[in-house]
Amino acid sequence: MTFAAEPPAETGSAGNEEYNRVLEYYVEDGSDLDLVGLIAYGLYKRQKRDWIVKFRAEHAGRKPSGEAVLAVTSNYLTEDVKNTLRNRASDILSGYADTYVQAIEPQIRIEALNAEMLRQAQAIENSIKNQSSFWTQLGVGLVSAAAWSMIVFVLALVVALFGSDILGAVQGVSSFLKS
Repeated sequence: MTFAAEPPAETGSAGNEEYNRVLEYYVEDGSDLDLVGLIAYGLYKRQKRDWIVKFRAEHAGRKPSGEAVLAVTSNYLTEDVKNTLRNRASDILSGYADTYVQAIEPQIRIEALNAEMLRQAQAIENSIKNQSSFWTQLGVGLVSAAAWSMIVFVLALVVALFGSDILGAVQGVSSFLKS
C-alpha cells in the first residue's frame, strides 16, 4: 500500500492522541470551506459506524476492539478510497445544487423579469423627463411663438396690402407671382 502523503493513524481508545486526524486527511488544507472534504469525512464516519453496528449485531452486542476498528478504518486511509469518497461527496453536492437550482428557478425568473421591467420603467421615466425638461419646453415655446408670430405678420401684411377682401388678396398674390 503506497500513500501520496502519509495518512494519519486512526486513533481513539486504542491510540495515544487526544483525537484522530482522519478529518485533516479528508479535508484539504484544513479549510472549513472544503465542503467536499467535509462530506467525504462524513461518508467515512458513516461507513465506520455502519461497520461497528454490523459487528455488534453479529457478535451479540459486543463492541469491537480498538485494534479491530483500526484494522477496518485503516482501509479508508488510502488515496484511492479518499478520492472515491471525495468523488461521492462531490456528486452529493452536485445533486443538491441541481435540486436547489430547480426549486428556486421560478423565483429567479420572476426576479429577473421584475428587474427587467423596473429597468424599462426607469428608462421610460428618464426619457419622459428628458423630453419635458424646462429648457426643452422653453425652446419649443419660443419656436412655436416665433412661427405663430410670423403667420400673423404675413396675414396682417396681406390684409394691409390688399384690404379686407380675401378673394381679392388671393388674386393679387396670384397676379404678382405671374409677373
